[in-house]
Amino acid sequence: MIIKASDDRFFLLLPRLCSEVEFLDAAKVRSGSPAAELASRLYCCLFKSSVDVVREYNKYYREEYTTLWKFLFWHHSARIDIIDRIRNTNSLSRTHLLYGDVYGGGDDIVAQYIMSEEGLKVTERILRKVPKEPTK
Repeated sequence: MIIKASDDRFFLLLPRLCSEVEFLDAAKVRSGSPAAELASRLYCCLFKSSVDVVREYNKYYREEYTTLWKFLFWHHSARIDIIDRIRNTNSLSRTHLLYGDVYGGGDDIVAQYIMSEEGLKVTERILRKVPKEPTK
């Protein structure tokens, strides 16, 4: 699930982190094709500069902020409605929560596409097709 935090920032909730190869397989693109290049650029915008929020909180900020929710509010400036959407995710304990900036992947055009209404739907569809277990 992708939750827009602003025009360029997002929270990404995933059952597990995926590799670029798994992302490309889920996108069902042919290796070396223009579609594969585009899917690779999507992956970079989502994952290159994303931070695992729970890991960051547990490692560096647990003593400063008494809860993950306060950490999201004060450290990442997440709005209350966004925090509530994340909190209401039933499987948060089994989910990776990433925070990122789509421009961190270095591709302005793809970043703008991801944050568009159509782009969010396409990107989420790909992410849902990533296998729940690592591929061999």
